[in-house]
Amino acid sequence: MLATPAPTWRTRFLRFAVALLAALALQVVDVVVAIKVFYAEAFRGYWSPWARSAYQFLDAFFQSFDTQLFPFAIWAGIHFRLLVGIGRGARESKPEAVRERITTRSKRRRG
Repeated sequence: MLATPAPTWRTRFLRFAVALLAALALQVVDVVVAIKVFYAEAFRGYWSPWARSAYQFLDAFFQSFDTQLFPFAIWAGIHFRLLVGIGRGARESKPEAVRERITTRSKRRRG
């Protein structure tokens, strides 16, 4: 998240914080589902076969995707507007705008 270009460092750290919270929430859901699967398997009389299958599917889903897909999904979700080309971020990412911003900065530095 910090390596993705952003207008300011504050924006980068804000996006990083949002991504960290999303990853933490997904990990909590993963642990809760794993506990539910354990109890559904250990105490079969309390859960129906359908519920056990659903919990096993969710457990397999979260375990396989939390290390492979979720980091990309979090990044893409936070940068959605930039990726689809809408909003302020899309205008700033155009080569002309970047060139103009660099020129303006270098003129300010020279005095």
